[in-house]
Amino acid sequence: MLQQQQQQQQQSPPPLPTTTRQISILKERSVTVLAAANNKIGEEATVVDVSTTTEYNSDEIPKVAISNNNTKTNTNTNTSPQKTTVVSKNQRWERMFALLKQFHEREGHYDMPVLYIEDGKKLGYWIRNQRSWRKAGKLQSVRVERLSELDGFVWEVHSNKWEVNYKLLVQYKKRVGHCKVPQMHQEDGKDLGKWVLAQRAMKKKGGPFDIMRENRLNELDFVWGSTILDEWDNTYKLLTQFKEEEGHCNVPRTHIVDEKNLGKWVNTQRTSKNRGTLDIMRQTRLEEIDFNWAVARANLWEDYLSLLEIFKQKEGHCNVPIIHKVDGLHLGHWLNKQKQNWRKGKLNDTREKKLYDLGVVMNSYSIQWESMLNLLVQYKEREGNWNVSLKHKEDEKNLGTWVYTQRTAKKKGKLPKDRKNKLDEIGFVW
Repeated sequence: MLQQQQQQQQQSPPPLPTTTRQISILKERSVTVLAAANNKIGEEATVVDVSTTTEYNSDEIPKVAISNNNTKTNTNTNTSPQKTTVVSKNQRWERMFALLKQFHEREGHYDMPVLYIEDGKKLGYWIRNQRSWRKAGKLQSVRVERLSELDGFVWEVHSNKWEVNYKLLVQYKKRVGHCKVPQMHQEDGKDLGKWVLAQRAMKKKGGPFDIMRENRLNELDFVWGSTILDEWDNTYKLLTQFKEEEGHCNVPRTHIVDEKNLGKWVNTQRTSKNRGTLDIMRQTRLEEIDFNWAVARANLWEDYLSLLEIFKQKEGHCNVPIIHKVDGLHLGHWLNKQKQNWRKGKLNDTREKKLYDLGVVMNSYSIQWESMLNLLVQYKEREGNWNVSLKHKEDEKNLGTWVYTQRTAKKKGKLPKDRKNKLDEIGFVW
């Protein structure tokens, strides 16, 4: 056993130097060793010390490369270090900061998606990280100060949204006189009613509600309790006033009083009654003022007409897409049905006049045909003939194709008599 241990010790390589002194001695020596390379004994091998430091710790032992003189080694004798550009963390931060300013100069704000990329850099991630690190107290005070100095920059995105809605609430109170905002109310395109409801909910849960925000809301006489009952009662009073003035409760769907859509509210009561979800006390109060639970067809037609008026005010025309819906009513289908009734002679004169006064074109194809006829007359006055080439365009309209279509339809006996007469009246040559 002892002999076997001695053989193992002879075969194992000598231990590497582990102390600073041993390493220093190694550096001071000029070392040569004999190596058996390619089974050749006696060839000299040179120990090349590649360490460059003067002192090492025990865990930083210099590496020694042994090369055989008769073996081809790297022929590149250029030992100068390669030139590489090293960008520090501070330089990278400055670059992203410059991109942020560039974004603000172009867009006028700092609101960007997390995945937003500016000039190939993930600016959205970067700005999110700055906010997160600042919140965790890990962002350098100098960087916090520089970002804070940017015009319009906010650290808390949710805080900025809160301020926007608060200003809208102030605006609402100045106009209406209170902060009891209906749940579905929108102010300048923002869901102010839902925001007000959220403030009440957060306060009611007893969670971390900012005392400063609470005080600012209290300054507006903000109502923290639920206002759903008050809202129903207030709208009910508006309905009773309408009944006193009009003599009935058939409120047009688009009728608005004191910024409340009374018509929509009335329709909601009918729907709740039909579904069996209307409170019995409310049902009784409505019946006390002779509330009509069934919707009269005449009133429904007027509701659609009112919606069409609103559509025209917004869009500037009455060309309602057939799938267009407003407040659950299929306005597009309704208008298409009126046109069908007109063509069949089933639309009474009163309704036809109301639609005509609003600018509804019952037969858009007829309007287009009359327009092309006028272009044909214009062509004749300028050219002195009816020989319109097939590809000719008049005022960017395919007049040549239209003329060809009229001649073909007459030849096949498919041209309506009234249109043939109009073409004959202007002296058209068939």
